[in-house]
Amino acid sequence: MNELIKILSKENDEQEVTVKSSLIEANELIKAVFSDYGIQNEDGEH
Repeated sequence: MNELIKILSKENDEQEVTVKSSLIEANELIKAVFSDYGIQNEDGEH
């Protein structure tokens, strides 16, 4: 039973990392789009 829990938590950790890296990539993409339009979204001012 403990082995199963370890395997499941390991898979969960890997999924979390995947989600986080996807969010980071999406964030970078959004920043790139905004900078193409000359909009600064750091402090919400144009």
